[in-house]
Amino acid sequence: MIFEGRKLHFSKNEAPSSLVHTSGILITRWESTKLGKGVEKQLRDSLGKTVYQTKIRKNVSLAEAPYEAQDIVTYSPKSNGAQDYLAFTEELIESMNH
Repeated sequence: MIFEGRKLHFSKNEAPSSLVHTSGILITRWESTKLGKGVEKQLRDSLGKTVYQTKIRKNVSLAEAPYEAQDIVTYSPKSNGAQDYLAFTEELIESMNH
C-alpha cells in the first residue's frame, strides 16, 4: 500500500475488500525529526481528523517484544512504545463512544 496525497494505492494482491472499514490512521515508528514531523504534517493536512492524535514513537522495546513472544505492555510496560499503545487504545475507545 502506498499513500500519495489523498489516495491510497493498493497492488493487486492488496486490494481492499468492500467489507473493510477504516476507523483512522495511526502513525507508527514516529521520530521527532524534520522528516518525521514533515510526514505527520502532510498526513494531517491531507487527511485531517482521520489521523489519530496519538503517535507510536520508534522504540527498541517494540522490536524486542515479539522475540520474547510477549506484547509490549507485558514486556516493557514503562517503555515509550507501551505507553503510546495504551494512549492509542484510550483514544480509539473514546472515538468509538462518539
